[in-house]
Amino acid sequence: PSGPSRRGTGATKYFAGNTLTLYLAAGLLILATIFVVINHTKAKDALKKKPRVDPPSAEPTNGGKNFSVVTASASVTTHMAPTRVVPPELAALKLTKIADLSQPQIDLLTARLQDIPRPPHALDKLVSAEFLATATSTELNDLMVGEPQIAAKVLASVNSPMYGLKKPLGSIGQAATYLGMNTVRSICMQHMLDRSFQVTSSQSKVFYASIWNASAFASELCFKLAQLMQLPEPGHLVTQVVLSYLGPLATSSVLAQEDLARLTHSELIERTHLEQEKLGLSAGEIGTLLMQAWNVPQSLIQDVQDMGHILLTPCKTPVDARSARLALCYLCNRLGAMLASGELTDTRNFEVSQSERVELFFLQDYLKHASLARLEEFLKFPEVVSAVNLMATAALLRGQGN
Repeated sequence: PSGPSRRGTGATKYFAGNTLTLYLAAGLLILATIFVVINHTKAKDALKKKPRVDPPSAEPTNGGKNFSVVTASASVTTHMAPTRVVPPELAALKLTKIADLSQPQIDLLTARLQDIPRPPHALDKLVSAEFLATATSTELNDLMVGEPQIAAKVLASVNSPMYGLKKPLGSIGQAATYLGMNTVRSICMQHMLDRSFQVTSSQSKVFYASIWNASAFASELCFKLAQLMQLPEPGHLVTQVVLSYLGPLATSSVLAQEDLARLTHSELIERTHLEQEKLGLSAGEIGTLLMQAWNVPQSLIQDVQDMGHILLTPCKTPVDARSARLALCYLCNRLGAMLASGELTDTRNFEVSQSERVELFFLQDYLKHASLARLEEFLKFPEVVSAVNLMATAALLRGQGN
């Protein structure tokens, strides 16, 4: 056909070709859709087969463990303080108490202690609760007038270079006004006890001097720290510290000279073993016997005894106020011994909480009471360091005097 017929045939072929192309494109689109659907289904199936991880608040399922709970538990375990192991030498020490002895043993020890002269009756007044609470400098002066020899020694102490007074003081009352009642009363107590323990041998003198110096360091430290921490009744604490040295002083009177030589250079644990071996009781328990014989108030005896027992007594939690006060006394007692021996020369260099000294093992838990929170800070205070330096100077002068 000519003309229009040929044009119609071309158009038909053109549309037929385009239609085929459309079919092919549609087919490919369908195949692509099917492929996506199949893969999506497989992905969903794979997710269903995976073990479920519960959210943090969910409970464990099918016997599984909650991941977040386990992690938290492990974190707590990591930060818990490790269990403290009691040092073997401390665990091996068994303190023999007065109640553990038979009556004949107690009577024998008491008889040996009777050779120690009783201190002046003024000591009874000095350690009484009423005197501690209400006494004035005038009353202290009047009390010491009846003990002129002791009063003279007290005045010699307060007028020594240690206290740096511009002019000498002429009475105990003046000393109490300038230096404070607790300081002067403590010095009076020390000199009263000194009168009961007159030593003659060279070894006894060395041992006695170490105890005297330790007592002076400890009582001064205790008073300064109690003041800084604003503890009530610091005079009671100083009294407990001074009387805690009564037992060690007594051992200097009843032990043989060779045993005293060993004691002088021994740590507390070794000394306790030796004292119990030679005397049947430690120095602390012997001090209790002596205080009972001297009619010291029972409440004061109990305080001194419990203070000494901190060495071997785990702390109850929470720490009560009385235990905290006794712990301060015990610490000052131990620091006094270290300062007197020269092992410690500056309290700024001593970290109580970090110390590995065996005799401080149980003490460290007692010191966690809130009232003692700033104890280590106060050990570095200038007034405490200065007091220790003055005591060291006084100890040196006493040594040169002997």
